[in-house]
Amino acid sequence: MTDNTNPETQVEELQTEQLDEIDEQMAAAMLKDLAEADNEQELDFDPTQYEGLDPEQAAIQQTADILMTEEGSAAMAADGLDMIEDMIREHVHPDFVIKDTSKKMGAARMKPLIQKYAPAAAGLLGNYKDEILGAVWLGSFMFSSVKQIKQLKARDAQAKKETEQVEQNEVASDVDATH
Repeated sequence: MTDNTNPETQVEELQTEQLDEIDEQMAAAMLKDLAEADNEQELDFDPTQYEGLDPEQAAIQQTADILMTEEGSAAMAADGLDMIEDMIREHVHPDFVIKDTSKKMGAARMKPLIQKYAPAAAGLLGNYKDEILGAVWLGSFMFSSVKQIKQLKARDAQAKKETEQVEQNEVASDVDATH
């Protein structure tokens, strides 16, 4: 039982009730905001748009639909530029960087091309993004491996040449010392 005659207890109970009321009001306001946000946003995936299509065709069509949007084409352009930057770092120089301003300008210039041609390409290539990216990675890996092997062989040859030069100098020094 609570002691309603104690002023401290009364204040504490009042504060607890007020906090509970504020929490309920905040929760209601948050739920309202979430409901409004849900109503304003389009669904990420509306399966009714793709009825009658097999799952692969539906995925291709959904990808094409996404690429037609500003956000989808911008994301694809940014991803493409990031991939190019990574490949140049891997194969040319590890310190290579594409400036953010250049990336933004490039993405802005690529968006209309992506919106125009990528949906058709998605239909031609099917749902093989993972396979294509895997093949690109494998080719990139093989290229960098061959490059590294050539560098290692060149380093070994240089080291062997330097060792032979040192040995020849030592032999020449020994011959000179005996004369």
